[in-house]
Formats: sequence, C-alpha cells, structure tokens
Amino acid sequence: MSIDNLILFDCVHIDLAGFMFSEIDLNRYLKSWINRCNPRMDFLKAYGYFIDLEEALRDIDKPNVSPPKRFYTHDNLCRPFDAEGGITIRRNNKDLGTIKLEFAETPYSIPPISYFFTFVVWTSN
Repeated sequence: MSIDNLILFDCVHIDLAGFMFSEIDLNRYLKSWINRCNPRMDFLKAYGYFIDLEEALRDIDKPNVSPPKRFYTHDNLCRPFDAEGGITIRRNNKDLGTIKLEFAETPYSIPPISYFFTFVVWTSN
C-alpha cells in the first residue's frame, strides 16, 4: 500500500499494522486531510518506527487549542485513546484532529521498542 492509497481511503476507523510512514508521507497525508481527504475518518493508527512529528508537521498550522475531549472511544479499541500530550491541528472545515506518537516496550522483540502514530478527528457536528 502507498500513501496515495491511504489518501484515497473512505473509512471511519483505520488501523494499519506494518505500514511505515516517513515524515514526508505523513506530512502529505495530513495536508490532504486538512484539505478534506477522507471526510468520514475518525481514527487512524499506524505501527512502525519513530517519526519526527516536528518534521512531519512542517508547514502545518498548529493552533494553540486543546482537543475538545480527553478520550476517544470506539468499539474496535481495547482501551480509550488518551489525547493528552498530543498535537492538535485544524481542518479547513474547522474540525480538529489530535496527533500523538507513542511507544510500547517489547523487550524480547527486535527492535525492543515499538512506535505507533495515532490520529483522532474530533468532528464539529
């Protein structure tokens, strides 16, 4: 799958294992989201390597606002997504999205740390 495929998705909940974003890919996806790609999406999670969010958010406005909620829940999630510590961006239609890079220690795996990128959309309707 390519970043072009992801941009064309029309899904509400996207959970990608083994899809590696580069900072350039993520930046391109977020700019497409800002300009209304995948208008139904509420949740995107991708597992992979460390992503430099500062680089991935280059030239993207980050308003100084908090997410409208602290937690995002969905039937497909084992536990709620905690938006605290995430970075909020705004879509052209004024919806907000929270981006967060997290990690899990997996001591018997190579590499011993797994990173995952989560993006949650807080729709205004």
